[in-house]
Amino acid sequence: MEFNGSLVATLALCAVHVTVKHWRFLDGPRGHHWLSVGAGTALAYVFTYLLPKLAVVQQEITEFQGPFAGFLRQQAYLLALIGLLTLFAVDKAAARMPPETRLELTRGLVLQIVIYGIYSVQLGYLLANFRQPDLATYVLAAAILGFHLMGMDHHIAHRHPIAFGSVLRWVLAACCVAGWAIGAFTDGLNYVVLLSNAFVAGGIVVIAVREELRDQHSTLLPFFAAVAIASAGIITLQFWQATH
Repeated sequence: MEFNGSLVATLALCAVHVTVKHWRFLDGPRGHHWLSVGAGTALAYVFTYLLPKLAVVQQEITEFQGPFAGFLRQQAYLLALIGLLTLFAVDKAAARMPPETRLELTRGLVLQIVIYGIYSVQLGYLLANFRQPDLATYVLAAAILGFHLMGMDHHIAHRHPIAFGSVLRWVLAACCVAGWAIGAFTDGLNYVVLLSNAFVAGGIVVIAVREELRDQHSTLLPFFAAVAIASAGIITLQFWQATH
C-alpha cells in the first residue's frame, strides 16, 4: 500500500501539472472560489501536518551526525523561512518580467523553472515519506496538494502561458516523479526529509497567501477562513485516527 499509494498520489499531482491549463472553470465567475479552496486547504495542511511533522523530524535527527546536525537541531524552522523567502523572491521577479510573445528561455524564466522544479521534486519526495501510509492518508494528501498545485500552476500559466503550455508543465510533472523516486528508493536521508518539509511549508504559505491578499479577493475572506478551518479539522481527525 505504501509504495503503490504514494506513486498514485504522485501521478495525480502530475496530472494537475499537465492538465490545469485546460481547467476553464478557474477563469470563470467562480474561479476565485476554487482558488480560495486551494489556498485554505494548503494552509491548513501546513499548520496541522507539515510543521508538526517537522518538529518530530527535528527530534529524530538528534541521533544523526553530520556537518550541519547541530544547526538543524536548533534552527530547523529557519529552513521554512528560507523556503518562504525563496518563493516570494521568485514571484516578485516574475511579476516584473514583460508579457510573453514567444517562447524564449530568459534568465528569469530559467530561474522559475529551477525553483518550481525543485519545489515539485520536494512534493514528490514528501509523498514518498509519509509516516501513516494508508489509503485515506494518500487520498487526503493528493487532494490537498492537488488543490495547492491548481492555484500555483494557474498563476504561473497566466504569467507565462506559452512557456507553461509547451515546456514548464511537463518539467514540473517530471520533477514530481523524480522526487517520488528519490524518496521511494533511497534511505537514510534525514537531512533531505527535514529540508523538504521545511521548504515546502514555507512555499505553500507564500503561494496561498498570495492568492488571498489580492484586493479583488477581499470579499472571499469568510469563505477562505471557513475552508481553512474545515480542512484543518478534517486533516487533524484523519492523522489522529491514523496514529490511534
